[in-house]
Amino acid sequence: MRKFRMGLGLAAAVCAFGTLAAPALAKHKEHPHVLGKFVANYPNGAPISEASPAVATGLGWLEKIELAEGAVTIPEEGCKRIKSSGEVVSERSDTIYQDISFHGCHGITDVGTAKHVKAVAKIPNFSIAMEFHSNGFAETGLGEASSVHIEHAAVHFKAYKGSPCVVVIPSQTIPIKALKKPEGEFEAAEYETEFEEPVKLKKFPAGFQEKLDIDMEFTKVEAYVEPNEKCEVGAGFNGKTGVVDAELEEMTIKNGNLGFRDKEEVEAEEAI
Repeated sequence: MRKFRMGLGLAAAVCAFGTLAAPALAKHKEHPHVLGKFVANYPNGAPISEASPAVATGLGWLEKIELAEGAVTIPEEGCKRIKSSGEVVSERSDTIYQDISFHGCHGITDVGTAKHVKAVAKIPNFSIAMEFHSNGFAETGLGEASSVHIEHAAVHFKAYKGSPCVVVIPSQTIPIKALKKPEGEFEAAEYETEFEEPVKLKKFPAGFQEKLDIDMEFTKVEAYVEPNEKCEVGAGFNGKTGVVDAELEEMTIKNGNLGFRDKEEVEAEEAI
């Protein structure tokens, strides 16, 4: 099997399958700001739509998750398995949604420890849902894989002497400035389309299957320890931000293609 990759977008091109609001009308007629597009199809199958959605799945790779400024840190190879899943409801879209689940994880914490001594944290399985946008920002939270509504996520862990603690990741947009200028370009994630061959030519007459990679490096993720009577937080602790540095690899639609076209390619296609 031979695989090759082609960069199809810089960090300013993160998207999730969804609907982007139309730009407001200006005083003079102007062309709307063109961003990248996620593309999906069944080469020899029915069109992908809301009435007939596809499911995209991927495997994850973790560099590091550090929440609430080190209240809990999951290092590289700190999880046995990371996978993602989400519905695709359009063949061309500005957004794509994935529910990312983390299994068999362990980490390090100093919450509830004497004199902030580092201790191993046992972390039950958890998930973080993310909706990526073509202008490079991502919304995070916990939700069903078929939902476009983003809710908050919670990471449970056992701190010093087994004290049960929770780090909350509230619903948010990363980076925050994207809320003020949603059609701008931001460095929140980077996309690549991977072309895999050989495949069954009857299903993929082009001779390859497109699969999507998403590389994310979020450094200002809002996250905080939710206090309770058994989870003690040291005096002066004010952790409110975190880091999510991870990658989703080979996101695939079974018997279909999933990729990304950068804004230059979109402009060229629209000019035809």
